[in-house]
Amino acid sequence: MKRIKTIFVAALMVLATFAIGAAAQTIMTKSEQKNITNQVIESLNFDAMITFIIFEGEGCACVPLIGAYINATSSEGPQYNITDENGSCVLPMVIDIEYRVTIEAENYHKIMFDFNVVYDQTFRFHAGEVIDESTENILQVHQIIFTLQQFLRLREGKNNAVI
Repeated sequence: MKRIKTIFVAALMVLATFAIGAAAQTIMTKSEQKNITNQVIESLNFDAMITFIIFEGEGCACVPLIGAYINATSSEGPQYNITDENGSCVLPMVIDIEYRVTIEAENYHKIMFDFNVVYDQTFRFHAGEVIDESTENILQVHQIIFTLQQFLRLREGKNNAVI
């Protein structure tokens, strides 16, 4: 009877060890699967590719603006680049994050705006050339002369109509 008891205890110990091992393996497998899942989720690219195309000039005379500096800043950090020979620049940005974008080029007005990334997007801008004071004064003089010419033509037309 003692022998049966010993065999029974040994069998219980083997079964208990097996059960503990199986439970531990299940726990480890779930943990490993969870880690793999987290690694996959973390490695997924949640970025959108945002394209900026910058032009200079007006109407049919507009051409790509080469070398414009584009900076996009968010809580995720900055993204920046310069426009290529096509006036184009692509920045990866995190979806559902708000960015402040600044576009700068020498002798052109700064462009600044905020937007929330939703998906791949393309933005097109025409950069306005900075006009210094002397050029601005010349443009104002030309506008005054043009206005005076229009006034004189109108007045001349009224005088001809009265005669």
